[in-house]
Amino acid sequence: MGAWAPALYSDDTTCEVRDAYIENLKLGRSDTEAYEQILHGYADLADDREVMCLVYFALADTAWKYGRLHEHIRARALDLIGQGGDISVWERDAPGEVSARRKVLRTLEARLLSKQPEPRQIKVSKPKPKKIRCSAPVGSVFTLDLPSKYRAFLALVGFIDLGKSVDPVFSILDWRSHHLPSDAELNEAARKTLPVKSGLGDQAHWGIFPKDERKNVMACLQETRHSLTINMPYDPSKVVFTYPESLADDIDAHYAAHGPAARGEP
Repeated sequence: MGAWAPALYSDDTTCEVRDAYIENLKLGRSDTEAYEQILHGYADLADDREVMCLVYFALADTAWKYGRLHEHIRARALDLIGQGGDISVWERDAPGEVSARRKVLRTLEARLLSKQPEPRQIKVSKPKPKKIRCSAPVGSVFTLDLPSKYRAFLALVGFIDLGKSVDPVFSILDWRSHHLPSDAELNEAARKTLPVKSGLGDQAHWGIFPKDERKNVMACLQETRHSLTINMPYDPSKVVFTYPESLADDIDAHYAAHGPAARGEP
């Protein structure tokens, strides 16, 4: 269930919805835009009754408190409560808390049926500009120093928007050496990239997990004069963010486990 208590804001989903709605208002979005932005984010879970209860309960409750509850949101939340809300989940996972959860839903229902307060004045704050971590063009080749004293070669394959920053994404070329390879050698190495380890299995791409946001996260890499002339595949859903030191260890371990000398090695 993922809840730590029967109170309305005692799970990650309701807290996220509440905070996102308030943040949307502070960014100057209209009531409708604030709703739509959140509901769009949960569109893939629209058929999950448990999730939708949490989303609409938090959205309706928060909007009511800010005097901005629209009728269609109120009606959807009341309809879900009228159908029993998420009580079946509590009966299944935490039967000892069912009575307390029922009380929470009755209190929410009474609030939504009452007259909401006057709309609160919202102090709009300008969003901070996103950090652009890297300005190099896609295809640029970078090196990463390895514990083995070799250098690994990484190709910039795209960028990913993380909200507060736009981060570079790399693929690891099948090349480890002491010297800088030729363009032809790099293009050939790019036809087979190394997997990136993660808790969910091997992934295709790597992103830099920053240790200190105050410093340049690209300092761990050295940009070369090379740029690939072949197109590299990029799937944003297959990016792993790790520390550069962890990636360097994994690359050396990969070559140690795969017997023959790596490309570019004597």
